[in-house]
Amino acid sequence: MNVSNVQPSICCSVLVLGSHILEYAQQLLDGTLPPTDEYGRPNPKPNKIFSRERLIQHMEKCSESYILRSDPRRFLSQFELFESVSGSDNIAVSIEVRSRLLLLHGRILAYLWSNAQS
Repeated sequence: MNVSNVQPSICCSVLVLGSHILEYAQQLLDGTLPPTDEYGRPNPKPNKIFSRERLIQHMEKCSESYILRSDPRRFLSQFELFESVSGSDNIAVSIEVRSRLLLLHGRILAYLWSNAQS
């Protein structure tokens, strides 16, 4: 998809709302992020699906509140999960410990299945 072919209001809205995600993804692809974030959580590995064009395509399918409120690291991890099952009957699950201090309070469970709305 050529970003210039996208309706200006949609494209510009996504570019503004998702600028924190796009910047993080670019840093990830450039190799300027450390292997873990400030809380010791692993950053995703660079992946071609994190290209600016692919992220814009994906964000156009997401709600504004999801884009605005998403931690960029988690957004990319969830996008990776979505892509791994998209178009199949497979299920992907990712369990992440929130922090060492909050271990007793539970875990974050991100799950996606192939029948998720596109």
